[in-house]
Amino acid sequence: MNYRIEKVLAFLFLLVVLLLTWYLFLIDDFVIESEERITGVFASLAMGFGIFQFWLNELNTDRRKLYDMRYESYKEFVLQIERISESMHIEMTGDEVGSIHNLLSRLMNHLDRINSTIAMSSDFLFPGLHLNPETKSMVSIVGNILTRTNEFRLKVEKANR
Repeated sequence: MNYRIEKVLAFLFLLVVLLLTWYLFLIDDFVIESEERITGVFASLAMGFGIFQFWLNELNTDRRKLYDMRYESYKEFVLQIERISESMHIEMTGDEVGSIHNLLSRLMNHLDRINSTIAMSSDFLFPGLHLNPETKSMVSIVGNILTRTNEFRLKVEKANR
């Protein structure tokens, strides 16, 4: 159910408890003695407020869990991009050209992890994530890096023959 509708229902429940308590104990004279009336009012209001607070806490807990899962997925996504950047930086500053196979396999692994993160996140956490132009652009950029690295690997292999 929609979060707003559930929140409205919780407040309506609280309003019904307040009105029912007011009617039963103050208008209808459900209880005649004043001590019992005060006890009944406090007990019913405490029960109503307790259920209301529990209901709102459950609603907020569900939203918080979804937020935490989204944040973890976002951190995983950023970590994959940082790993690609780190791999490229290490290879660009290194003196050896012979480790191009290592770089290519690492880039392929990172690209697969990014694609799997997008696929897992687009179902529940970020509906439609794979349709966003930013996501398509990022996957395209990583794919271009992978393609160019593979072309470079082929040139290195051809030069070493």
